Amino acid sequence: MRVKCTKCSEPIALTDIIESNSGLLSHSDCRRPHGLTPVERTLVFTFCWDHVVVRCPICDVSFHYTELAADILGGGGTNLCPRCRLDLTEAVRAQYFAARRCPRQLGSARRSCGTRASAS
Repeated sequence: MRVKCTKCSEPIALTDIIESNSGLLSHSDCRRPHGLTPVERTLVFTFCWDHVVVRCPICDVSFHYTELAADILGGGGTNLCPRCRLDLTEAVRAQYFAARRCPRQLGSARRSCGTRASAS
């Protein structure tokens, strides 16, 4: 049985960022169901601002988070390679959850999110 989003009626995939409202599931952002959550973006900005977070496999170039592109005119994608426009969101998420620089107090949240991400 496929669960559908109560906002957009699209199927919810294992990798989608979801929320629950009165027991009903929906995408947190139907336009970008795989995008980083506001909390994930905050953590990346806070703890990964001073180092490379992702390497584009097509261009073979590394980028800091602030160097990634956004498609403001098209589909609204974020975390894109500024050269080839490949969506690097999952690579950013994987780098953060694999990082050893995460403060101890965030360790349990990181582990639970990492478990969720690896389950998909």
